[in-house]
Amino acid sequence: ERETIPAPVVGEIVTLADVKDEAFSSGALGKGVAIIPTVGRVVAPAAGTVTTIFPTGHAIGITTKDGAEVLIHIGMDTVQLEGKFFTAHVKQGDVI
Repeated sequence: ERETIPAPVVGEIVTLADVKDEAFSSGALGKGVAIIPTVGRVVAPAAGTVTTIFPTGHAIGITTKDGAEVLIHIGMDTVQLEGKFFTAHVKQGDVI
């Protein structure tokens, strides 16, 4: 059964095929969309459990209550920022 996941950030939706990173545009990381944000706040798009937080804070994995696996990845090449500008308000294992 399909699960509808709301956007985790307000902004302009872009198809993954238009993302200039082959890992995303090829679909290798799964289905989804990219969003060019118009606000600086990202929220959990669904209730579930935080399964992964990258050490640099630029990506968070969530498994929803219905079992969908969601990756919220902020920006392109943001891993190079080494965590600067990112503050996670949750930790791995948190139920959200």
